[in-house]
Amino acid sequence: MPLIVSSQKDYTYKAVYELTYKADSTAGYQNTRLVLLMNDNQDSYFQDYETYKRDSVNSSQLTGTGAFIKDVVITDYSDRKIHISQTFENTKVYYTETIPQKWQIKPTEKLIGTIQCKEATLDAYGRKWNACFAEDYPFQFGPYFFAGLPGLIVSVEDEQKFYQFKLVSFRKENHTVAVSGKGIEVPKEKYYQMIYDADFSGNFFNKFKMQDADEQERLKRKFIEGKKKLNTFPVDQSMRYVFEK
Repeated sequence: MPLIVSSQKDYTYKAVYELTYKADSTAGYQNTRLVLLMNDNQDSYFQDYETYKRDSVNSSQLTGTGAFIKDVVITDYSDRKIHISQTFENTKVYYTETIPQKWQIKPTEKLIGTIQCKEATLDAYGRKWNACFAEDYPFQFGPYFFAGLPGLIVSVEDEQKFYQFKLVSFRKENHTVAVSGKGIEVPKEKYYQMIYDADFSGNFFNKFKMQDADEQERLKRKFIEGKKKLNTFPVDQSMRYVFEK
């Protein structure tokens, strides 16, 4: 069934996180991006920050932001649902998760910058996660599909440190987000199959023909093998099998 949301949503708080990620576990370097979380007391909106800014100014001059996470994530705490969406060929497609229930809050505390945090762990999305949250910021949200702790998530990372989100700023700041009104809901596996087909399968090689058909096929195979080296992708490792073909 379609996801029906208002065409505009007002948020009163803005958090910016730095995402440090290692797309290839064999590489000796990491990449960084800024990601954006906006929220009020009931729901939140998450997106790659540069993509959000590009879409906000609606400028054809800004293209190719290089976003690693292309999902838009809307978390609704009233029904404890997380809606993860992307646009494929001008059609919004999404799947739905439930806010994690299995956070294990630890007795330990940690100071991150000037923010006093408590620690918690989560076994979900095919990985083990360690998080720090701040009860002084009473918002049960965090970056991407992390939510459900009794305070704003200040940092969260997987045990192998392939993905690390760290809060760099949080302030009260009003924003209005335009959200498309309808979308097509699909099973989670279908959603990730669509990502694979669009970005990893090399299907775009089929849209043109080189004079040397063997060379075209060789380039396609080389492209696919290169994509397979992104062997920590996706963040939800339970969907990794979709990419291992």
